[in-house]
Amino acid sequence: MKNFSQLYKSLTYVAELNGYPSEEDYYFQNALEVLKLILPYSGCLKKEIVDSRYYGNPVLATEDIIKELKRKFEGIKDKIISALQKKKEGKLSKDDLDYFDNEWRFLRELLMRVEI
Repeated sequence: MKNFSQLYKSLTYVAELNGYPSEEDYYFQNALEVLKLILPYSGCLKKEIVDSRYYGNPVLATEDIIKELKRKFEGIKDKIISALQKKKEGKLSKDDLDYFDNEWRFLRELLMRVEI
């Protein structure tokens, strides 16, 4: 994760030096672009799955993972925005936090810890 973060910052800096606008709307997309560079060669993908589903091509597997991340994020982003707004207003409830379970549990933990 540390290497991912450093590469993200480095590539963002280089892009800004070359005139690319650093707008908040691009953070998630930029992170996915960095993931495209790292994930296929990180050793994180299960070789058996890559071999059986993607003809041994980790780049194809990564493209599917990124599509799924986008799909899942699009499905929950409004709920994240709402929870952050409620946290800011001091109105965040247990039901709001309970919405973030399973793979989104980390968001619940962040919402409980963050001061806005």
